[in-house]
Amino acid sequence: MEISVSEELWGRIQQKVDSGAYPSVGVVLTNAMIHLDDHDAFVTEATDSPEVRGMIADGAEDLKNGRYTAYTKETLPELFEDIIRKGREELDARYRWLVG
Repeated sequence: MEISVSEELWGRIQQKVDSGAYPSVGVVLTNAMIHLDDHDAFVTEATDSPEVRGMIADGAEDLKNGRYTAYTKETLPELFEDIIRKGREELDARYRWLVG
């Protein structure tokens, strides 16, 4: 089978193999497909899930009734740092699951 990729993408794939993080190009591509499937499932769940739609409705109701936190220029960076930290923790957990 033949696959065409840009030189930039090939370099990134090869860098993963050369670093020792992955034993072969095939494993890099397999992991990429796992991530893509995971992302697609997440998007589908986020757009089609009654649970998520309910959470959005609950959030809209909270906003309407004044149940929210207002952030200022001074406090907003702390919120962003917390979001970034939680996102990195989630990514680290997923990466550990993939590579064992």
